[in-house]
Amino acid sequence: FYDLLNIFELNGLPSDENPYLFNGDFVDRGSFSVEIILTLFAFKCMSPS
Repeated sequence: FYDLLNIFELNGLPSDENPYLFNGDFVDRGSFSVEIILTLFAFKCMSPS
C-alpha cells in the first residue's frame, strides 16, 4: 500500500490528464490488499474514463 502511495507521490495522482495503467496482480501480495483495491476503485470512480 505504501509503495502505491509512493508512486502517486512521485508521479502525481491519477486523473484524466495523468492516467495510470494497472494490469493486475496487485491485491494478493501483503497485508494491505483491501486498502490497495479500495484506493484504486476510488480513483476509478473519480475518473471513470
